[in-house]
Amino acid sequence: MEADTPNEKMESLREYISLVPRHKGTERLLRQLRSKLSKLEGEAERRRSLRKGSGAVSAFHIKKEGAGQVALVGLTTSGRSSLLKWFTNAKPEVSPLSFKTRIPVPGMMSYEDILIQLVEIPAIYEDIKSGKGLGPQIIAAIRNSDAVALTIDLSRDATQQMDLVLKELYDSAIRLNQQPPRVDVEKTGSGGLQIFGISLYKDDVDELKEILSKYSHNIKVRLDQPTTRSEILEAINPRITYKKALVVATKGDVPGSSENFEALEEKYREKFPMIAVSVEKNRGKDELKQEIFKALDVIRVYTKEPREKPSEKPIVLKKDARITDLVRRLPKVFQEQFKYAKVVGPSAKFDREFVGANHVLQDKDIVQVYLS
Repeated sequence: MEADTPNEKMESLREYISLVPRHKGTERLLRQLRSKLSKLEGEAERRRSLRKGSGAVSAFHIKKEGAGQVALVGLTTSGRSSLLKWFTNAKPEVSPLSFKTRIPVPGMMSYEDILIQLVEIPAIYEDIKSGKGLGPQIIAAIRNSDAVALTIDLSRDATQQMDLVLKELYDSAIRLNQQPPRVDVEKTGSGGLQIFGISLYKDDVDELKEILSKYSHNIKVRLDQPTTRSEILEAINPRITYKKALVVATKGDVPGSSENFEALEEKYREKFPMIAVSVEKNRGKDELKQEIFKALDVIRVYTKEPREKPSEKPIVLKKDARITDLVRRLPKVFQEQFKYAKVVGPSAKFDREFVGANHVLQDKDIVQVYLS
């Protein structure tokens, strides 16, 4: 809170992230902190680029709008522009030429009663992590998103495309559909190196102690399940960000697309939800919209006043949000005088259930808040 400059804020956030214990109870906090750090890193990269005199890259930081931001990510000519034009009113240039998209292009997609922001990201390329060209700006734009839609061209070798895109994102510290390691790491003011549950460590213990000593001289590590070296390294690396992702297999109407999709499913269906679509034939649009909404991990909650109909526009909250999270989005008087709430919908055990502040909400709940 005392940090003034962007660099000070990033350093403070990295330090804060390193001090937060890793367990299920802190997963939401860590996601929020990493998201904030990712935004600051993206803004810092934009400022650096501007100082170098390249005005075009100032558009790489796309302000989030709607229920969430989903990045369309893929290799060149994978169909990202066609998807954006199909779903939104944006006017991207659809071209068979490689690397035609030079800056992110946003558009708003309607899904039932909300809007979701789609952003076409410039194409991923081999060794993007090296920092050459627009690589840092592209990666920063992806890190800024709430979820990722991987676009795979079914007119080409689908698994080869997927392998390359996943490798480049992984090497750039972006993890897709992966939970953070359940390792509790805490920097302490004294006490040296303390490791609890060392019998659960699968690799060389002396190497682990060396890794941790370089990270901090005073550190407490608690292992509650079998853990590897790579999991330890991920747990202490604040650069790593975790994103929900789905696969959009484009050009599903071309010859050979069915075989390519089957090969893609066989290799990756356990990790990624997949939808094969055809912009030309207008196939798969509704199913894809639903999967994009699911990837955002959000819910819609409708407020209601006494003797009135529920609000037409929902309040969008993160999945597993509670009544208290909803109240924070209402005028201050609701926060100060909250008494209880009445819920109609999926989360209610029975119709018009009266609940407290810790009640967990579900998508399409209707909530009436009572004040004291």
